[in-house]
Amino acid sequence: MGQRKNKSFQERCGQVYDFFMDFYYRNDLSPDFTEMSKGTGISRGNLHAYVIQLIKENKIIKKAKGPRGLLPAHILGSFPLHWYGHIAADSLNPLILMDLNNSDITIEVPKHLLPKKADFRKLYVLQVLGNSMTEVNISDGDFVVMQSGNSHRDNDIVAVLLKNENAATLKILQPTERGNVKVKPKSHQHYTRIEDAENIVVQGHVVAIMRKC
Repeated sequence: MGQRKNKSFQERCGQVYDFFMDFYYRNDLSPDFTEMSKGTGISRGNLHAYVIQLIKENKIIKKAKGPRGLLPAHILGSFPLHWYGHIAADSLNPLILMDLNNSDITIEVPKHLLPKKADFRKLYVLQVLGNSMTEVNISDGDFVVMQSGNSHRDNDIVAVLLKNENAATLKILQPTERGNVKVKPKSHQHYTRIEDAENIVVQGHVVAIMRKC
């Protein structure tokens, strides 16, 4: 059996920050040290060093005395979400390879656009290339906030990975009677693709739209 890898100091800081931000987003208030310890599995005694480092990095700030005196350092009316590049919104090729690995780039998203009680850690931002979704008010250059995962409801706008092309497109999915899947645009100027269900992986669905300035 291989040895368990210990997390570095910076990785622990990231763990504390992710929990802090997710808790704040879900509850509209900051966690206290007991809640941070329970949520991260880090003892209260060790938490202080990570919190001090996050304050030094200007990721969180001390605004008041008391157990909930810490606040996110960014604009309080928004949340920083990772930006993972572009996604195609067109009929055919070229599709865009979507990389959902870690990204150092973040975009401030107004809090009022985001769904309540969502998991902050599963939200990310993509920029749309193409005009195949204009009938649902998504145009070329707009930003979409996505919630990762393959769960979605009928008529959700989803990021569809086409495995045989190793590329993704923004569309609506509709099953056919023969077991295939329609990959549908929302524009009369674009065409529906019919794909084998085995060729499709849903990588997330749209939860908010930000208009390009």
